[in-house]
Amino acid sequence: MTKLKSPVDIETAFATYKLIELLGEGGAGRVYGGVDSDGSSIAVKVLTSGGNEKRRRFKNETYFLLRNRHQNIVTVLDHGIAASADIKGPFYVIPVRLNIDTRPVPGANGPDAI
Repeated sequence: MTKLKSPVDIETAFATYKLIELLGEGGAGRVYGGVDSDGSSIAVKVLTSGGNEKRRRFKNETYFLLRNRHQNIVTVLDHGIAASADIKGPFYVIPVRLNIDTRPVPGANGPDAI
């Protein structure tokens, strides 16, 4: 986990999220840790590299997560398009809970979810 130089705010039509740290990154995107307006821990997955195929796959992933409910599938709380100076691109927001080592587990839910 890498702290951001300064927190970044991203918005949807219904909420504002403050991103504080970079939790990880992969071939097409990054996952940031932060808090929502109530102070609850969240993770935000942002598509950072373009291309029609990657955008299509991210869209399909988002829609799949929105439609399906199961204890082993992350719950999408919100989604939108980030347009800040530092973070740009489509994103979705998921809850975070702590695992047994008290490290954040993005999107983990179930009876112990925070």
